[in-house]
Amino acid sequence: DFVVFDDCYQGEIELEKIKYRHKITPYAGRAIIGKIEQTLLRGQVVYQSEQCKGSPIGKPILRHERHHQEVA
Repeated sequence: DFVVFDDCYQGEIELEKIKYRHKITPYAGRAIIGKIEQTLLRGQVVYQSEQCKGSPIGKPILRHERHHQEVA
């Protein structure tokens, strides 16, 4: 898994580009430096050019499940 990050990008947080359900944020309009260009998860591109690709393939990481498996 890895992320391709553009550390030269300069812009601002725009509400239209927020990718989560609740689009209320105290960061709207703030200046930023850098942005994620691409994300690969288990060798598959899951984010590129400000778009999510395909269906979700991530797995939740839950502390109690991991601990439960180690104990069993």
